[in-house]
Amino acid sequence: MAEKKRIEWIDTLKGFSMYTIILCHLNLYTPLRNWLVSFNMPIYFMTGGATLNIEKIRKAHFGSYVFQLVKRLIVPYMWLQMLSFLTRYAVNIAGAHKEVPVVEYLKGILIGNNKIIGTPSNPLYYIYMLFAAQLGLWLVIKLTKADKKKMGIFLACFCLVSIITQDIDLPWHINGVPNVMFSIYLGRVIMDLYLQNKSKVDSLSRISGFFIALGILFLGFVLSRANGVVSIHGNKFGDEYILYLLSGYLSCVGFALIAIKLPIDRIFAFVGKNSLFYMGIHKPVL
Repeated sequence: MAEKKRIEWIDTLKGFSMYTIILCHLNLYTPLRNWLVSFNMPIYFMTGGATLNIEKIRKAHFGSYVFQLVKRLIVPYMWLQMLSFLTRYAVNIAGAHKEVPVVEYLKGILIGNNKIIGTPSNPLYYIYMLFAAQLGLWLVIKLTKADKKKMGIFLACFCLVSIITQDIDLPWHINGVPNVMFSIYLGRVIMDLYLQNKSKVDSLSRISGFFIALGILFLGFVLSRANGVVSIHGNKFGDEYILYLLSGYLSCVGFALIAIKLPIDRIFAFVGKNSLFYMGIHKPVL
């Protein structure tokens, strides 16, 4: 079977996001960190939605669809959690780390929310959310018969669950899943708009594209400052959910334009292709 052709600017965008996530796990100037958090995980949801094949999902049998999701998300999640666990355990044996709570970590791997119980690699929490969101999208696509307008209305209303239950800690961050579903859908909408206007984007010079991207990013930063603290991990969307969407996705679009228009070192694309591995291992390494 031929390997699915990858879109390099999407891999570049994911790779850049991975570096911003690492920055967020270091001590940063708070307003800058809040801005990075407003878009670095939405980038993953947006890029996932950008390549979402709605018609293929509509035709997919539930059993085979779940099997593919488990193979693509849950198996790597378990593997990376155990790798992180062994890394922490090895460091503990060397006497350079506090004692590793073996039983708690094993429970934490299944619960997938370190705010309830710790896990070897906390940043992997989003994998369970993606898994649940993709299952939910299968059902929504089936119910709406892949009608994008109906999907948008349903998913926007469903987001009320995430908004109402902010700051409540549940296994798998399950109450944040409606927001992830809507975010993936928005990624598909943004990608469709890009494809419809691709000739206009391609006609922009690199300099013009760069300055337009800077303007979009500045607006995203300003809106982020107006919205307060955001945390996908904590199921927090700041003061206003609309501001959360605008600030986060404007920033996503700004960096996407940079990834499309400017020649960026291929290391970003490489990291983007292997972002799940870097997401799982960077925190234990730090």
